[in-house]
Amino acid sequence: MSAKSWPKALEIVVHCCLWALIVCFPLFLWGRDHQISTINLLCFITMPVAAAIVFYINYCAWVKTFLLRKKLGIFFGLNLLLIALILLGEHLWHEWLIEIQRAMDGTPHRHGGPSPWLFALRNSVMLILTCGLSVAIRMTVNWYQSEMQRQTLEKEHTEMALKNLKSQLHPHFLFNTLNNIYALVAIDQEKAQTALLDLSKLLRYVLKESERNTVPLSDEILFLQQYIHLMSLRTGPNVTLTVDFPDPKTLAASQDPQIAPLLFINLIENAFKHGIPASAKAFINIFMKWDAQDGVLEFTCSNPMFDAAPLSSGDTGIGIPNLRQRLEYLYPQRHVFELKQEGSVFMVYLAIRINAEKTLPEKQTD
Repeated sequence: MSAKSWPKALEIVVHCCLWALIVCFPLFLWGRDHQISTINLLCFITMPVAAAIVFYINYCAWVKTFLLRKKLGIFFGLNLLLIALILLGEHLWHEWLIEIQRAMDGTPHRHGGPSPWLFALRNSVMLILTCGLSVAIRMTVNWYQSEMQRQTLEKEHTEMALKNLKSQLHPHFLFNTLNNIYALVAIDQEKAQTALLDLSKLLRYVLKESERNTVPLSDEILFLQQYIHLMSLRTGPNVTLTVDFPDPKTLAASQDPQIAPLLFINLIENAFKHGIPASAKAFINIFMKWDAQDGVLEFTCSNPMFDAAPLSSGDTGIGIPNLRQRLEYLYPQRHVFELKQEGSVFMVYLAIRINAEKTLPEKQTD
């Protein structure tokens, strides 16, 4: 049974059980030795039938047609007319059954007994309550259906937004990498050829794994290490590169956490793009730490900011805005993303709680 069909099936089961209870409950009040005649059953069944008529006319038609469209006058007027007609029908039905019973028993016509107005008052209250119950259940069902539709649309919107962000990521990654290889051609053609082979491996990962919602952290680390190796081919002896990642083999052999792919590549791209000068000494420090106990993955990257224009003008291309949006979609209230510049040093901090049990506090900065 599909997710959409089971609420409807549950609704039918609840209705059947409810009306079975309403119809059968008074029968248990009769003793075992009490004889239930056909006339008794016909008299008794009128109230459940009347309640069902009021309930389902409102449930199936009038609540949706009039009440939800704010036609309150028509809704209340129709219900008052319906209840009045039902009360009149009940009265005539009971009078007819009483006449049949007296004819069968041979008893003369009597005017004693409870007043018909008392029965009418009791039954009208019951029918009004039935109408209110119908409205309450119908409104609850409508709210549930609207909520399911809203969640479905929200999920589809999120999936479309993520797909759009990923489609932006592919050319962005390719253009930046090709620019680096182009710069490498002027320095060392042999290295440039090796870089093109490495690029083909990286693109295979980007095109394949980006279609998945999550990938093992060990695979993502191997991809980042390959990319860093590719970019380091164009660095000279004046650049000190420090990289510290969790061991992919150790992660793969243990509980390898699942993470959204390609979250860190833009940050490393920017470090190589803006942190490598032509001749001055520089450094690039890239660290990643995985806390299996707390389920928190931390990433830091720092480098000198020789090209400060992007930060000062707020123009960071599509990489950083893309990453911010993906983090908001994928890890809402479960990530901390900070960009900070102190003097000529640019620092990036990203922490993600992989499991959804807790939120992350804001990182304390000096």
